[in-house]
Amino acid sequence: FDITQPRGGFECYGIDFGHSTQYSIDISYGTYETLCAPVIISECNLGHTLGMRVGSGVTNRTNNTGVTGLLIEKCYAENIGNNFIGTWGGGAAYNASWNMNNGIIRRNVINGVCRRYSLGGIYLLNLRTNDGSRIKVYDNTISGAMRDNVWPDGYAIYQDFSVRDVDIYRNYVWDSDLAFRNNGCDGSIRIAGNVAIASITANPSSSAFGSNDPNSVNLPANIELAYNVAVGFNRFAGYQDIVSGSKFNIHHNVSIAAAGGSGTQHAIDCRGPTGMTLDRNNLYGYAGNHWHDYDAFDGAAGHQQPSDQQD
Repeated sequence: FDITQPRGGFECYGIDFGHSTQYSIDISYGTYETLCAPVIISECNLGHTLGMRVGSGVTNRTNNTGVTGLLIEKCYAENIGNNFIGTWGGGAAYNASWNMNNGIIRRNVINGVCRRYSLGGIYLLNLRTNDGSRIKVYDNTISGAMRDNVWPDGYAIYQDFSVRDVDIYRNYVWDSDLAFRNNGCDGSIRIAGNVAIASITANPSSSAFGSNDPNSVNLPANIELAYNVAVGFNRFAGYQDIVSGSKFNIHHNVSIAAAGGSGTQHAIDCRGPTGMTLDRNNLYGYAGNHWHDYDAFDGAAGHQQPSDQQD
C-alpha cells in the first residue's frame, strides 16, 4: 500500500504481505503536515519485504502536527529488508520534528530485520509529543537485527536525531548484533525492564545500549536506563560525544559480558561532559574498571561518582 495524505485516518487489520522489494505499507504526508487519526495497523503478517513506514515525505519542516493515536500492534514479521516499522518525523535536520501524541508500538514479533538496509527494527526519527503524553514501545520481541554493508547499524530499536518523550520497556531482543541505540536524542528517554541477548557474532565493540559511532548523543538528552538485563555484549552502555547539559541515570541493571571478555572493553563507557548517576548496577566479566568515564566523573558540579558497582 502506497498511501498519500490520508485525511480520514487509516486502519489495516489482518492482511498478509510478502515478497516485495518495496514497503508493504508506506503512508506519506504529501503536501500536508498532519495525518488524521486514527492510524492503526494490527494483526498483519510481513515476510521478505522492506517493512512499513509511516510519516514519509516530511523533509526539514518545522513543528509538524503529526498524528495522534498511532497504533502498531500484534503483527508478525520475518526477513525484513529495512525496518519492521519506521516512523519518520522529518528529514535529518534537527528542526524538523513530528508530534506523535499517544503513539504505541506493542506486542509485535519480529524475526530478522535490517537484511538489506541498516537502520532499526523499530525506527523512531525526529519524534516527540506536545500534549504531555509519551510515545510507548513495549512488549515487542525482536531477533536477528544485523548490520548490512551500507551502514554499521542494525539495531533492534533505534531512536534517531531529535527524539524525545519516549518510553521503551519490557521488550525482548535476542540473537542481535546491536540492541538499543540513541542517536542525537534531545529530551526524555526512558529505557526500562528490557532484556537483550547478543548474537554469537556480535561486533567486538558492540553495546547493548547507546551507540558505536561518534554521533551518539549530539543534542542535550535526559536518558534513564533502569532494570534492564543484557547478556553477551562487549559493553553494557556506550555513549560518545555527549554534549553539555545531557543527563544520564543508569541504575539497577544487570549485564554479563561476552564469554571470555574482549580484553579492553569497560561495562559503561561515556565520553563527554555530562551529569551522570550510576547506582546498584551488577556488571560481570568486563575488563579493567567497570566504568570508564573520560571526563564524566571529573568532580565538577553535577558529576556524580558511581556507586555499588559489582564484579
